[in-house]
Amino acid sequence: MTKTHLYELILGLVSAGKLNTVTGTAAIAFGISNTVTGDAAIGLGNWNTADGNYGLAIGYNNIATGVVSLALGQAAVTRIQRTTNICPPIINRKDDGESSAIAWESFCGVEVVIMSKEIDLEAVADQTINLYSGCRFFVNEVGLIVTSANTVTDQPTVRAGYTGTLAGLLAAVQTTGLTAAGHRQRFTTMVTSAGQTTLTAGVTVVATATTMLGRFYWKGLLVENE
Repeated sequence: MTKTHLYELILGLVSAGKLNTVTGTAAIAFGISNTVTGDAAIGLGNWNTADGNYGLAIGYNNIATGVVSLALGQAAVTRIQRTTNICPPIINRKDDGESSAIAWESFCGVEVVIMSKEIDLEAVADQTINLYSGCRFFVNEVGLIVTSANTVTDQPTVRAGYTGTLAGLLAAVQTTGLTAAGHRQRFTTMVTSAGQTTLTAGVTVVATATTMLGRFYWKGLLVENE
């Protein structure tokens, strides 16, 4: 008969839950279908993979490959050693009627960066991020990071906004100084400071290059609606 809970302690390996795979020395798995192959690594939750030594994957479907790395939340991935990836983004929660005396510990958060997929900057297209209902994103900065470039002669013209107003955050502007992988251009003056439920960014005039790829990003505050 299949047991729904399995506990084992063999040569420093610990597995508690169901369908976990633990092979790393002194490795630990708690939950369901976690795979822990790194030495002294931990997988906690559901469908996590901790294959980097001393790595830690917590939540659902996270992967900690980098040595001494932490992947936390859902679909977080750490490939670089001694790094942390937290996904989905951190949100500032709403006021549930708490006393102002505990605002310090109740309403904290961080500035969040959301990035697009890698896109072809030689093609006209807009990228869209749809927020889940019940929150807004207040954009402080929009930018473009070049991930691959070869023989760039004309740089792309870009814009940013939200559904229905594709230049509602940043009017179309030609980028400058983006000639190699690793170059970045940032825009910190937004058309509006209002919170948005969708985020868009795109190319309106294509780059001229042998190859030019990049990723847009939006930086700001994610806040739960009151």
